[in-house]
Amino acid sequence: MLEKNKQTISGINNSTVQQAQGNINNIILAGETTIKNLIYEVVRSELNIVAEEAHEKFGKMLDEFKNRLVEELAKLEKAQEAINKFKEPRYQFILHDTIKEYAQSGREDTKSDLIDFLIDRLQVDENSTEQFVIEDAIHILPKLSYALTRFIGAVLMRRMEERNIAFIFRRNLEEQARLYEHLDEISNLDIAYLHQLGCCETMPGLRHMVTIEEEMRQRYDLFFRHPTTMEAYNTFVSHNPILAPGINGISFLCIDPTYDNECRLTNLSTSSLKDDLRRVDKMNMWPALQSFIDTLPPYSNDEIKDFLISINPNWGKLIHLFHQEDIQRLRLTPVGVYIANRIVQKEKMRVARATLRELF
Repeated sequence: MLEKNKQTISGINNSTVQQAQGNINNIILAGETTIKNLIYEVVRSELNIVAEEAHEKFGKMLDEFKNRLVEELAKLEKAQEAINKFKEPRYQFILHDTIKEYAQSGREDTKSDLIDFLIDRLQVDENSTEQFVIEDAIHILPKLSYALTRFIGAVLMRRMEERNIAFIFRRNLEEQARLYEHLDEISNLDIAYLHQLGCCETMPGLRHMVTIEEEMRQRYDLFFRHPTTMEAYNTFVSHNPILAPGINGISFLCIDPTYDNECRLTNLSTSSLKDDLRRVDKMNMWPALQSFIDTLPPYSNDEIKDFLISINPNWGKLIHLFHQEDIQRLRLTPVGVYIANRIVQKEKMRVARATLRELF
């Protein structure tokens, strides 16, 4: 059951991205008036209690909210069906709550997230756990500071496996560090507040998480070894010809010209390297590869820490935070995972765009 929920929650968060293309113009024409009138109708009481100047600003916010909502609805495969759902009382209530949370927070950065949550809400089964998780998220997100959204995103990101090759992974580490910029603002009050909102819980007994350094060594054991040189590798291959690219057609090293032509193993971890060997039916090469890997000393904890901080000082903020025992015993709840997943997906999209710009 837990696996089912995990897969469902992570899947629906990409719903506004991975949708079949429809006739957007037709949907906008058909749904814009309906959605606009509905938005003003469901928040009529709020419009009536604000002063004239605030009324005008509120109206502008509603128009911007409506325009973005219609754009996202138009991307759905069953866009008209989604629009028609707003005729039902239950969806008018959640539309009201979404708009009110956005307007009360006054934060532009929450608008797109709340609309994505609302789109997700339209597509899950009624009276399901996913429904209640999303509805809770709509109420909780505007109550989280920017630093707290970065924090829960960082907690979740630690659980996501990377499949990049070495030099791309290094650039991702550099870009990823932007997510950690505000982590030095997290206090004990912030963690207590996350508990109060139901975004996380503290696991009793043993630590739920290890330190950043230990985790990096476990997950990326091949990357966090001292780099070698092509000359050293060629010398080793001369005594182990099975590893020669001309014989097997596979190269196990990559050279990063932006970092003093460092020569590292292409795969980030032993598990991913073995998976690749199995995929091409080359596991007979593993003993020789393991012998070569053993010639590359692993980084110590301090070396991993220094390496990450040299890429971006924000890694120091993350490392310091996750050395605290109460943080190591922290676990996100389903609603915390749902919100954090949205933060992480946005960050991954930004990192992917930055990486493409860097490479091309």
